[in-house]
Amino acid sequence: MEGVRIRLRHGLADLGAFTAAARPLIGDQGQILVGGDAATAAVSTGRAIHFQALALLAFAALAGLAALVIVGQALARQVTLDSAEHPTLRALGMDPARMVLVAILPTAVIATAGVLAGVALAVVASPLFPMGLAGHAEIHPGLSLDPAVLGLGALAAEAALLVRAGSAARRAARVVRAGPAAVNPPTTRWRLATSLASAGLPAPASSGVAMALDPGQGAASIPVRSAMVAGSTAVAGVMAALTFALSLNGLVHDPRRQSWNWDALVGNPTLGVADAEIVPRLAANPLVGAFSGLVPVESIEVAGHQVEAGAVDEVKGDVFPTVVQGRAPRAAGEIALGGATLAATGRRIGDTVDVKAGDRSQALRIVAQVVEPTAGNLATSMSKGAVLTVAGARRLLPDVGPAGVFAVRYAPGADRQAAFASLERDFPRLVLGPVTAPEVQNLRRVASLPYILAALLIILGGAAMAHALVTTIRRRRRDLAILKTMGFVRRQVNATVAWQASTLAVVAVVVGLPLGLAVGRWSWALVATQLGASSGPVAPVVAAALALPLTLAVANLVAAGPGWMAGRVRPATVLRTE
Repeated sequence: MEGVRIRLRHGLADLGAFTAAARPLIGDQGQILVGGDAATAAVSTGRAIHFQALALLAFAALAGLAALVIVGQALARQVTLDSAEHPTLRALGMDPARMVLVAILPTAVIATAGVLAGVALAVVASPLFPMGLAGHAEIHPGLSLDPAVLGLGALAAEAALLVRAGSAARRAARVVRAGPAAVNPPTTRWRLATSLASAGLPAPASSGVAMALDPGQGAASIPVRSAMVAGSTAVAGVMAALTFALSLNGLVHDPRRQSWNWDALVGNPTLGVADAEIVPRLAANPLVGAFSGLVPVESIEVAGHQVEAGAVDEVKGDVFPTVVQGRAPRAAGEIALGGATLAATGRRIGDTVDVKAGDRSQALRIVAQVVEPTAGNLATSMSKGAVLTVAGARRLLPDVGPAGVFAVRYAPGADRQAAFASLERDFPRLVLGPVTAPEVQNLRRVASLPYILAALLIILGGAAMAHALVTTIRRRRRDLAILKTMGFVRRQVNATVAWQASTLAVVAVVVGLPLGLAVGRWSWALVATQLGASSGPVAPVVAAALALPLTLAVANLVAAGPGWMAGRVRPATVLRTE
């Protein structure tokens, strides 16, 4: 009998005790292997799906938060706009509590309609998810309806919108309680416009900037801060999404960041090709600059945590998995750990850690954090595992055999295609080029999500700005009429609205650009840490440089319609009404 499959009563928790009891029975030549091909594949698949789920959850959270901020600000702005009728309602005897209720009822209808539409869209789009590997593993593909998730999500979204609208309604009711003095026309805007004109700005520019920055009071008040928050949120979300997308693209297209810190793998331990056959041929190949043997070993216990382990035998040159911090192990008393394993032990580089295999134990010094290779049978996760020298592995497991797989790095200046072809000639069907790690491969399948999020935020931000401009025109018709009586022609009125939109755009970029870059870097650092990858964030330099001109272009495009409306204001009609 070559082997026996055994299921432990308490899973891996019993592995240490089982190994200690079984070792005297099987001797030093016997091997205790954790799991099998199916179990290993299941673990690898589970981790890949886990990271895809995290990516989708992060996308949903960012999209939902941005949408709530932008849509919530628009609804709050509408509540403030509708508060123009509050003095009349107050005069008719309505108390502030009922005024708040009247103000948020339209918002409740809008929020309910939007939430129901979102739930319906989620159900219709459910056949598209899950994506990638998880989609192939889905047992019940097609339409999916989860009442608990959709119901709780719908209630949370509607509650958030109603709270935001209720806050604006209470502020509007307090203004009415303050009495007639609170609704007198302000002079701040005109003083600001006069100051800007004195500084040399044309009249449309000074008036537009003043209208963008001064919230006003009473019937002419505008929720300026909400417009600025909505614009800044849109810009920040777009920059964060682009930062994450470019960082992911950099990881996907750079195998070394996934611990493929070599050019090719040669060999296959399952075919029984011995290192004595491989080493001489690699050493004689002039296109091979360096190579190391990769030796998978039994699962070991590091500070009480059961992890996969592998040994690296540097035969020629320096070929080792990608080191994030520290240096590669050189002596038998040294060990390198994956990021998640290192965090789980509570140790740092330079500390010693107790490592056990069966009834043998060693205190090894941690010299590096590495990205664990998922190719070469050393690990199933880039963040979990341990790498030792062959001498160190044999201290714990004397029966560790020779390497069956070799990591090869081409000679400096060698033609990559010629070098790969030479390996294929020497080792037919035993040469493997760069392989994307399972976690990264599954993230790659959702790489379009950040761009979808960016497009969604651009649309929401544009809609929020259009609403803010239309609100300005409705509430400041008197100001526009006065400008016309002072000699403004339609073209100058249009320019005033364009300057207002441009001012809001500049504020959005100034605030949102650095915030978005910071959020993007933080979110990518979080994902890279979870992956265990050696990949820093990539800043969207071109997008950052174009952020201001593109935002100005979008703002002025959005302002075209409201500007046309403003140009049609009839001074005589407006002032007679006033």
